[in-house]
This record gives sequence, C-alpha cells and structure tokens, in this order.
Amino acid sequence: MANWNCSFSVPAVTCRPQIVEAGSPEEAALDYHDRNDDVGLVFHHETGGGLEKIYFALVLVTREDGQETTLVTRLYKHGLWRKGGVRVGTRDSLRDIAQKLNYRHDPATLVEPGWELEETMEEAQAKKNERIYGKKP
Repeated sequence: MANWNCSFSVPAVTCRPQIVEAGSPEEAALDYHDRNDDVGLVFHHETGGGLEKIYFALVLVTREDGQETTLVTRLYKHGLWRKGGVRVGTRDSLRDIAQKLNYRHDPATLVEPGWELEETMEEAQAKKNERIYGKKP
C-alpha cells in the first residue's frame, strides 16, 4: 500500500485534496470519489428498471514521488428520490460530460458495465451496510 494525494480536476470543486492509502492509483481515485460521493458531473441514466444517477469525475492522483495519474471515475446512485423543484436549463448529455472530462472515447462507453475495479450491486450493498451498521454481512 502507498499514500496517494487525490484531488478533483473535473468538476471544479472546493473539496480539499486528501491522502488515500491504496494499492494502485485506480483504487485511490475510486476511494477518494467514494469519500466525496456528492461530487461529480451528474448523468440521469434511464434503465429498464428505472432511473439511476451517475456521478462522473476526473481525479488527479499523485504518488509520493510526484508521478501523476488522471483517472475518470464514476459512482452510481440508485434508490427512491422524493424531492421537488423545477428544472432550469437542460441536463448534460453523455457527450457534454465526455467533453468536460476530456474523455476521447465513445461517450456511450461511460455507462457501459465492466469498468476496472467496478463493484457489483452486492458488494456495494455490503459496503453500505458496513458503513451504516458497522458490520459485515
């Protein structure tokens, strides 16, 4: 395990950089985004089972020796939302988000399954239970 200094490049936010202990820059970036799970460019993804929010971010990860790696991360949020309000403007499309992230691949791949180190729903639920209830299943 190494210490990695993590910060958001996109979106521009006031989150302070944090030191994350992880085995790789990918693990560090995902852990950092998970710790700051309300940060990201939001995409409302409609699936056969309903709506999910996906938060995308560009995370700069710096190793102790100064080597930098920039990674695109994503967090899914599922569940019931009960809020009110009126939309002003339009939502970002995947193409808009890809441009903001400087993502040079097909924007549709941003929502494809199978990203490196991607958790399953079961793993995510187990982690949530551990955070909330302090126990592993």
